[in-house]
Amino acid sequence: MAAAQRQIGPYKIVGRPLGSGGMATVYRVEDSNGQHAALKVLHAHLNRERKIVERFKQEFAIGKKMARFNNFVNMHSLEKVDNSWCILMQLVEGKTLEHRLLEVPQAIAVVASLANALNSFHSKGLIHRDLKPENIILSQSGDLKIMDYGITRELSNNMTRTGTAMGTLLYMAPEQLEAKKNLDHRADIFSLGVIFYRLLTKRDPHGLGNKAEYVHVMESRLKKKVRKVPGLDDDQLTSLLNSMLAVDPDERPKDCQALLRELKKLPQAPSNIKKILSSLTKDKAKAPTKKSKVAEKVDKTIQRPVTKNERKKVPAGFIMMIFVLFVLTFAGLYFFGPPQFRDELQKIVSG
Repeated sequence: MAAAQRQIGPYKIVGRPLGSGGMATVYRVEDSNGQHAALKVLHAHLNRERKIVERFKQEFAIGKKMARFNNFVNMHSLEKVDNSWCILMQLVEGKTLEHRLLEVPQAIAVVASLANALNSFHSKGLIHRDLKPENIILSQSGDLKIMDYGITRELSNNMTRTGTAMGTLLYMAPEQLEAKKNLDHRADIFSLGVIFYRLLTKRDPHGLGNKAEYVHVMESRLKKKVRKVPGLDDDQLTSLLNSMLAVDPDERPKDCQALLRELKKLPQAPSNIKKILSSLTKDKAKAPTKKSKVAEKVDKTIQRPVTKNERKKVPAGFIMMIFVLFVLTFAGLYFFGPPQFRDELQKIVSG
């Protein structure tokens, strides 16, 4: 859609786009009755791609299937407006979990709420496959909403062919990276483990940067293990994180109900999850930037001397040029300079 466009069919665009991705752009819109909603519009050039349109329609169907559960965004209608496929959906006022840093009880509350929501999702035979902080919004009422079902897969549906890895690299389980055909709900538990770790530390559990490439992610997921969370002295929580991030799906909690049981056993598990989540909505100014105690300890843990590669480098050619100039200047003074220079140098050499 053109940037200057302020109307999409019968819907008036309000403000800037709420978000945009590889498939679609989401707008805040107002209908003819003055009601506000979110309108997800498939990019114009993708409306000719049959597989993409099929996925877009599947996203709507999955949203309708999960409509009765509180942790999912309600889908109102699937329409074709101005030759583009659109999904009209519930407008959720709030902020995503991206960039959040939480204390341990807060992070446990968030993960427990998400595990409870995923339990409902998995019970319907669905795997999300793209769980990440950007796809989870904390509403102003204190409810966590899981969004974006664009690559969600039904266990009985083989829409994604073997050999095609789909998802967001830093949150994908090893078996998802390998595009294995027998992918199941435990891939979502792995992604939830990455989210858990990042909520506590704002870092990837395997030390990867946000721009890590596929080969590096694959190597780290298969070879490394998070044996200790820097700055965290809770061995029970560390053990749970390791099990969620296990390379072998059989070593992870078998389902979200099992994960919930383990979360409740943690020493810092809150007794009132809803109260914790509601408190996070009131901490609007501090939440994105405030460092958790664990994150502060992580920063201290990673402090180290600057390595040679990190210091400002001086090109070797420049150093060689200075050396050659020095030698030439010295030789010129010795052979062609005043006799006093040679006499003084000989005195220094002879002692």
